[in-house]
Amino acid sequence: MINRKRVGTHLLFWSCTGVLLWAVIASGSPDKVMILKFVGLLMPITIGTSYIVNYYLIDRILLKKKYVEFTIHGAFVFVFSIYLQTLLVMYAFASLADYSYANIGPVATNVTYLGISTYFVIFLSALIFTLRQQFPGEEEAQSPVPTETISVVSNRKTHLLDPQEILYIESLGNYVKVHMAENSLVTKEKISKLQERLPEQFLRIHRSFLVNRKHVQSFGKEHLVVGNQELNISRTYKKAVSSALLMHQSMS
Repeated sequence: MINRKRVGTHLLFWSCTGVLLWAVIASGSPDKVMILKFVGLLMPITIGTSYIVNYYLIDRILLKKKYVEFTIHGAFVFVFSIYLQTLLVMYAFASLADYSYANIGPVATNVTYLGISTYFVIFLSALIFTLRQQFPGEEEAQSPVPTETISVVSNRKTHLLDPQEILYIESLGNYVKVHMAENSLVTKEKISKLQERLPEQFLRIHRSFLVNRKHVQSFGKEHLVVGNQELNISRTYKKAVSSALLMHQSMS
C-alpha cells in the first residue's frame, strides 16, 4: 500500500537535499550548470546508500542487535559508495569539465570533502529514520483505522479485507489462512509476499505465523495468545518479537 503522505515527505526531503548539495559543491566553481549536472549524477548514489542504510542496515540488522553483521555490512556499503563517488569524479572531470580542474571547482574534485558532505546527508536521514522507528508520532502511535484494504482471492472470489480486523495469518505452504474474529479464509499466496502488503503492525513470530500485534492478548518467551489462540514463537524471531511487543505495550 502506497502512503502518499510519506512519498511526498521523501520527495521534499531529497529535493531540498539536492539543492543544498548543489549550493555546497558549486561554491568556488565558475560553471554552476555543470555542477547541477554533477549533483544530478551524485543524488542516485546518495539516495541509494541512504535507503540501504535505513531499510537494510538499521531496520533489518542493527535494530535486531546484530552488531557484528551491521559493522561488516556497513563497512562494505561505505567503501562501495566512496568507490562510486570516485568514479563519478573521474567521469565529471573527463566528460563535464573537459579535463580542467578549473571548470569543475575544488569541492567536486575532492573525494574526501564530497564523501563528508554526502555522508552527512545519509547520517541525517538515518537519524530521522531511527527516531521515527523508536518514537512514532502521535498519529502513527494511535494508528487509526485506515481506509485502505487488501485484496485476496479465495474460492474464486476477490475479498477486500481491512487489515485491522485480521488477527493472525497462518502459512500452509503455498497457501495462507487469514484468521479474523468472525471467520477465516484461505488464499493462494506466500506468507512473506502477503506481509509486504500489510501495515508494519503485523509481526512475524514464526515461519508459519504472522500476527497483528494490536490483537495480542498476552505473550511470553515461547508463546503468545491472539484471538484466544496460543501460537508458538520460534527461536529465530524471539528477540525481535519480545522487543516489538514490549514497545507496543509501552505505547498503548
